[in-house]
Amino acid sequence: MAIVTFWSECKKEIGQTSTAIAVATQMAIEHNYKILLLSTYDTNDMEKAYWNEEKLNKGLKGIFGNIKKVNIDSGIQGLTKVALSNKLTPNIITNYSKIVFKNRLEVLDGYTGKETDYETIFGVYPEVILNASMYYDIVLVDLNREIDNQITQKILETSNVIMYGFNQKMSTVDKFIESEMQEKKNVVPYIGRYDKFSKYNSKNISRYIKSKKDINYLSYNTLFNESCEEGLVANLFLNLKQIKSEDKNLDILKETRKISESIIYKIQELELKI
Repeated sequence: MAIVTFWSECKKEIGQTSTAIAVATQMAIEHNYKILLLSTYDTNDMEKAYWNEEKLNKGLKGIFGNIKKVNIDSGIQGLTKVALSNKLTPNIITNYSKIVFKNRLEVLDGYTGKETDYETIFGVYPEVILNASMYYDIVLVDLNREIDNQITQKILETSNVIMYGFNQKMSTVDKFIESEMQEKKNVVPYIGRYDKFSKYNSKNISRYIKSKKDINYLSYNTLFNESCEEGLVANLFLNLKQIKSEDKNLDILKETRKISESIIYKIQELELKI
């Protein structure tokens, strides 16, 4: 179905991975979509956001049932072997991913093995992503800006929606304006690690780039970032739905919802034009 790629040309941290994690979790809980969250980074940040050693042993009980114990030897390395054997099919990818919410959210984390294998691993990502889009309703891709440019372009070209992230430094905003991205109809900009006290706020930046709508953003949130480090993101978003409206931590849920809604709206808009 839809491939949604989170990407940025910013050299500095904008919270791209954490934004993708937040969107995937909120979408899985509040929408009836089958989602794959896929990382092309050489880290295990996504795995760390959803699981710790205790959870892997006991499983996490959520509103969609227990999270299964996962095979830590699965993942992109196993899928690479399948792809190189010309046996990759859309429905086989789920066998190598890790389930967060059954029938709602699965994770395919980045490769953290031998550096000499990186080039081979990265080379199969376009094929894996394309096949995944034939099985899942939405494939959310966390695209590493430092991988081979040809591979990056392949992934961007096959993406139905590109979530282009930047921070509140005007140099990064200018880079977006100067790039071809602003002219593409499938690009949705957002601001990561947002500081609401900055004079370069969403309204001012939206006005500067001549956007008809205020750009969505995801603020830095201590509780969310700690949850990402402790494998508690799923718990956090489940609990946020029960919190009273005056709690300041509800902002992370509200902001994530707005980004998710912009993605769903863009998918629907593009489908209407096809």
